[in-house]
Amino acid sequence: MLLKDTEFSDVKIVFTDDEEFFGILTPDGIEACALRTRFAFGWRVLSSFRDVVKQVDNMLKKQIDLDYPRGFTASVGTLDIAFFVTQNCTADRIELYLEQKCAALKEEIELWNRERLWDTNPVFSDELEAMNFAFDAESGTLYTDGGVNSLKHLETPTSVDGIRVKALAPYALAAYRELESLVISNSITEIPEFLCFGFIFLVSVKLSSNMECIPDGAFCKCKVLKTVLIPEGVKRIGRDAFYMDCSIQRLQLPSSVESVGGCALVGVRKVDYHGTASGYPWGASSVLAKVNY
Repeated sequence: MLLKDTEFSDVKIVFTDDEEFFGILTPDGIEACALRTRFAFGWRVLSSFRDVVKQVDNMLKKQIDLDYPRGFTASVGTLDIAFFVTQNCTADRIELYLEQKCAALKEEIELWNRERLWDTNPVFSDELEAMNFAFDAESGTLYTDGGVNSLKHLETPTSVDGIRVKALAPYALAAYRELESLVISNSITEIPEFLCFGFIFLVSVKLSSNMECIPDGAFCKCKVLKTVLIPEGVKRIGRDAFYMDCSIQRLQLPSSVESVGGCALVGVRKVDYHGTASGYPWGASSVLAKVNY
C-alpha cells in the first residue's frame, strides 16, 4: 500500500503496491474504494468508487449551471473526490475549484458535441434494462437479456453510459417479435446474420450509415416489410438478406454495393441499382436501372 498526500490534511490517496488507484483515505475510513470489500488495510470501506463518482457528478450538476448533453457524464478524478470528502476546505478554495471545474467541463462538453455526431440516442444502464438489452462495454456490443418486449418501434441505442454501441450480437432483437419499425443507429457498424429473420410485423427498416455489410438472412421472410433504407457505403449484401420479402415493391441499392449474395432479393418486385455487382437481379422480379460495367 502506498499513500499520497493531497492539499487537504485529512485526505490521502491510497495506491496498491503496483501503483494502481485503490481509494481515498479519510479519518473515518476509505472512500471511493476500487474493490468490492468491507475492510482494507485495517480500515473500514465507506463507499465504492462508482457510487462516489455518481455523487460527485450529481453535486457538480447542482453547483455548476451547465446543460449536460444527454448521455454525458463529467470526468471525475481524485482531486474531485478529495474535494467531495474533505472536511478541511475553505469557502474560497471551494469557489476557486468550482470555477476551474466549470471551465474544464465546458471544454469537455464542446469536445463531446464535436466528436459524437453519431450519438443521437444515448441511454443509461437503467433505461437499457427496461429495453431488455444487455451491454458489453469492452466490445460495444448489445445483447438480448432473454426477456420479451412488446415495443412496436425501436431505434437502437447509440451509447450506454457514454460508451459507444458498435454492434448487435446474434439474437439481439429476440425480445422484439412484434416490432413494426426499426432504426439501426449510426453508431453501429456491424449486425449479425438473421437479425430479423421471420419478423412478421416488421414494416420499415432504416440501416446505419456506418455499416458496410448486410449479412446473410438479416431480413429474411419479413413478409410485410415494405420500406428499407440502405445508405451509401454498404458494400456487400449477403445471401438471402431479403429473401421472400414480398411486400417490397421497389428496393434502391446504393452504387457502393459491390456484391450481392445468391437469392438475396427473391420476392422483391423491383430493384433500382447503378453499380458493378454481378448476378442481377439476384432473385428480384426486375431491375429498374442499368448495371454499369
